[in-house]
Amino acid sequence: MNGKAFNPTYEENLLFAALQKQIFLGPYNPKVCPEVGFFDVLGNDRRKKWAELGSTVKEDAMEDFVKLLNSCCSLFSPYVTSHKIEKEEHERRLREEEECLKLEKQERRQQEAAQRWEEEKRRQEADRLLSNQQKQQVTVALNAQTPVRFQLKSSEQQQLLIQQEFIQQAPHTHQFKQQDTAEAPSLDSNGMASFTNPISQSESSQRKTSGANPEQCHLFIESKPGDVPILAPSIWTMPQVNEFKEKMQHDAESVITVGRGEVLTVHIPTHDDGSTFFWEFATDDYDIAFGLYFEWPNTVNGVRTEAFLESVSENQEGGQAEEVNRKSETKSRNVVPRVSEVVPLFRQDSHENVYAGSHRYPSQGVYLLRFDNSYSLWRSKVVYYRVYYTS
Repeated sequence: MNGKAFNPTYEENLLFAALQKQIFLGPYNPKVCPEVGFFDVLGNDRRKKWAELGSTVKEDAMEDFVKLLNSCCSLFSPYVTSHKIEKEEHERRLREEEECLKLEKQERRQQEAAQRWEEEKRRQEADRLLSNQQKQQVTVALNAQTPVRFQLKSSEQQQLLIQQEFIQQAPHTHQFKQQDTAEAPSLDSNGMASFTNPISQSESSQRKTSGANPEQCHLFIESKPGDVPILAPSIWTMPQVNEFKEKMQHDAESVITVGRGEVLTVHIPTHDDGSTFFWEFATDDYDIAFGLYFEWPNTVNGVRTEAFLESVSENQEGGQAEEVNRKSETKSRNVVPRVSEVVPLFRQDSHENVYAGSHRYPSQGVYLLRFDNSYSLWRSKVVYYRVYYTS
């Protein structure tokens, strides 16, 4: 224990030993401590020095021990000081490293936010360019379909009318152009159908808004010669969109999700006791395109069948295989349903108002509610809808 820098006296050694026992064992208790031999001079001196400390508490004994060590060793104080400085320096480096890591994380978050902002800006610019391009397409189509209507207007009136049409009729749905053929929708397990090709939209619609004259519901939709005339639908909006969505959330079948770039169609058969079909729907946060179609009963009685190519064995001749393919294609063409357009496919601000309407049954058949999200490449749409009938 002794050395060049530490040379305590005999009394100081005794005091060191007594303080150590006071710290670890507490005050001296002759009943607990074993007796010291008569010839054990050092043990007797240590026991006396320990007894002299009396009831000194542990903290005071520790303080006296440090003071005694500092008085006996001249290098103790500089050592403690240097150790303290080293410890403080180590803690300072740790704090600096933590600050650097925090700054790096903050800079990284700022860079990510700036990158997201740039991407959002580019996306909005792309949407704006696409919207302008599609607006021009709508303008050309409207001019081509209603030349007399635009000839009677001045250039300023024409522009105002085009803007009104464009707001109500979404720019992405230029499928309202006349088409002579249609592809049959394929049903999925949930009773919905995803269209790979647009249905026939040869019938143009005369829509009724919330403020229109009720007599407009007796207008007929223009159709091809020979087709059964269909009454025009009544269409209106309701501002209670939040209340409507809260009510529909309790029914899981009334909430559907249309994925990004997807088209979903809900099939609603007419009711034998009904005469008028009603629909209401709303969406979360963003608009969606909506169209209503009617499938005539000659294609809805029974289960819709699909034609499949019959497998031809390896030993069959080529002429037989071609005949089988030709029969299958003929059968497939015969099952294409006849579908009439009731409400043309347009984007609706269904996230701001409940979009609703009614239509009188033209016959027994199936109504097709088409929700089109094919124009959205980034977002899915949640649709809350309700359908019912009246006698």
